[in-house]
Amino acid sequence: MLDLSHNQFSSIEELQAIQLLSCLNLSNNKMVSFSTLDPLKLLKSLKVLDISHAIDTRSGVNVTNYWEAFAIFKDSKLTQLDIIGNVVAEEEFKLFVVKILPALNWLNGVELH
Repeated sequence: MLDLSHNQFSSIEELQAIQLLSCLNLSNNKMVSFSTLDPLKLLKSLKVLDISHAIDTRSGVNVTNYWEAFAIFKDSKLTQLDIIGNVVAEEEFKLFVVKILPALNWLNGVELH
């Protein structure tokens, strides 16, 4: 478990070197879009991710958010994801995330199966 919550991080590029990381807390940071999370694609062991209150997409949820999320999560093995407190936490986006993450068992603290 790596807890990097409550910082002012706007980038996480250095995390891609931690290949065996399985649990990451990035909540309450200052990411400006899903594309900031791009280095997560390289963390093949990641199972638990908390990005609650971390993504400040003031423009709201749009097609770009969906494509960015798809690009990052499409090969992910995440079983638990927390996106509460982000504009992207809207219901339609949550349904999209559940579809692209078939191994997901928990979303925003709620069991899915």
